[in-house]
Amino acid sequence: MLWTLTSLFFFWCAFREIRTSIVAPAGFAFPMPVSKPYLAVVLTLAVLFAWPPVHTWHFERFLSANASELADNHRAKVHCNTIWDTMLDAEMLAAAHADPQTGEIGIQHPWCHTLRSYLNHPNAQPRMNSGA
Repeated sequence: MLWTLTSLFFFWCAFREIRTSIVAPAGFAFPMPVSKPYLAVVLTLAVLFAWPPVHTWHFERFLSANASELADNHRAKVHCNTIWDTMLDAEMLAAAHADPQTGEIGIQHPWCHTLRSYLNHPNAQPRMNSGA
């Protein structure tokens, strides 16, 4: 949520910059010229802050589609918990939990990250701690 709000703030800054180049601000007779470096920086920050929520949303849609297929095309909705969601979850110590009645599946934050890493690199060997 914080990523999205930060991204929206930077998009608003870009909108404000473009708007002042079209409509004269209060107290000015003419519109202000666009500051191209400022606009480039603000739009870059907006896109960078928007990437994590969009990436998570895409991953959840991918998991939901596969879970629905495994459940004989019954609706399934997968949600990757954030760190905050995981801390407040009653089943915090479980890797995931599901409600068969609603089809909702909640995966705890560290396990969702592990699953995403595995799907990105399925041939990578897991790191094992050696006892010696």
